[in-house]
Amino acid sequence: MVVDLRRIDITAVVPTNHTASAPLDESAPGKGSPVEALVNEFRFDAVLAAIKAARGDMLIGGHLALQLARHLLVAAMLLRDRETGTTHHCFGGTRWDAWAAALRAAPSPFTRRDITAAIRYYTNTLEELLRIWDPQAQPDHGPPLSMLDDVDAHASAP
Repeated sequence: MVVDLRRIDITAVVPTNHTASAPLDESAPGKGSPVEALVNEFRFDAVLAAIKAARGDMLIGGHLALQLARHLLVAAMLLRDRETGTTHHCFGGTRWDAWAAALRAAPSPFTRRDITAAIRYYTNTLEELLRIWDPQAQPDHGPPLSMLDDVDAHASAP
């Protein structure tokens, strides 16, 4: 990523006669974990929201920041599923339902500063949920939070 938050996209072309040397092992630790996939999607959307905000695109930045709340609700659903041993979502009324109300405290992401503040809020909430999922996990949110600092600094520059 360059200083003004533009990025360079690189595409790799794999020859059609290429075959993988070994099949993917879906049972390997960390492979196929719904929480791992959710964290990756969250981080991707958070970075895009921040970049859109930095470029002055409040429509897309706000949309993507609101998407982060959805990721957090899915994380809470996964925790409830793990606790109840189901994935059917037939009944509510569990302690996990409080996470929906907790997201109400997030800033409304409709200005550049509000978008970065919402991303910070949602990132901190994600960290809480990840600690519940795996108390031994130590997620590193330093790089995305540092990027938000850069976006805020860019926003206050003339």
